[in-house]
Amino acid sequence: MNLSGVRMAVAVAVASGMLSCGEAEPASDVPADVLSAEVQAQDVSVLEPTTFRVMTFNVGTTDNMQHELDEEAGSGDGYTDAHAAENSSKYSNNLAWNPAETALSQFIADKRPDIVGFQELYYDPWCESVDVTEGLDFVCDQYDPTGPLQIQRLLGDAYQIACAGDHPDNCVGVRKEFGSIPACSSDLCIDGLEGMPVPSGCTSSKRIGWVEVVAHSGMSLIFVDCHTVSGLTEANMACRREHMQQIFEDQGDGIPAAHGDINVVVGDMNTDPFLFAGGDPSAAYWNQWVGEGKKFTYISSSDASGPATHATTMHLDHVIATGLTGSCFVAGESAGEPPVKETSYFDHRPVVCDVEIAQ
Repeated sequence: MNLSGVRMAVAVAVASGMLSCGEAEPASDVPADVLSAEVQAQDVSVLEPTTFRVMTFNVGTTDNMQHELDEEAGSGDGYTDAHAAENSSKYSNNLAWNPAETALSQFIADKRPDIVGFQELYYDPWCESVDVTEGLDFVCDQYDPTGPLQIQRLLGDAYQIACAGDHPDNCVGVRKEFGSIPACSSDLCIDGLEGMPVPSGCTSSKRIGWVEVVAHSGMSLIFVDCHTVSGLTEANMACRREHMQQIFEDQGDGIPAAHGDINVVVGDMNTDPFLFAGGDPSAAYWNQWVGEGKKFTYISSSDASGPATHATTMHLDHVIATGLTGSCFVAGESAGEPPVKETSYFDHRPVVCDVEIAQ
């Protein structure tokens, strides 16, 4: 589907903070643990060469796109403005339309990421407070409190899963064939991501969550899943900068989230560091840490010429790392890579990267 006709409208919505970015956040806090001394002392130079695949995807949607265009053109798949209004008003724009979930499950099965970070999933227990409208095929239509969560339906039994307990729409999955999450003793740890809210309290839950992943090769890394606050008001940008400070400097306990010898940082940063650095302090701060010659290097596109990760043609979603090199594609934007679903449902694009230890 060609989204060129709606990009400008969505860009305006993003700039004004109109796009929902999974704001539903149950209020609680989980203290962060420090990584073991053995992992901190890891000698990257002696590790067995390891190549693996990383993916990040904000799987939510927005009602600020013209969803009827496909229907009017005869090429739609049934997702209309009425669906978009329902997804926004009752599901906080999180992944809630069943056909989109099904398409994403197939995409994951096809691409087989070894580690994947999600933002804006739907946490099924939220259905208990939803007044369901029949006939629109949303996630709560057949809610079963004893059934698997959406993240389990998406990844299946092949992955070990950790989520942010106070923000359970942000989750990380690790393919069991690749490695494991040592701090998680079961297939699903709903409170398995470490982290904490920003000290200022500008958001109430942890939007920067991290977990240690140990590959069967012996490699250990810190995987950081991020979903910073959206908007371009001074308050929004200041809060987003605080989220980024948690990644790089101090999550609130004196330790940065990305505190390993090998770090992979992924997610929806809600700013374009290539376009907004002159007017967004959070983008300018990000650029102090990320880029050529900086502590963190891009695995995903390193400038504005790379494929966009959002319907507005902006670069909001990134994969950066220490101790790794690699390259990425953006589904639906990179040449030869089709979208998750030919629909206007998803406003973000998955970023899929093949990485290896830098030698």
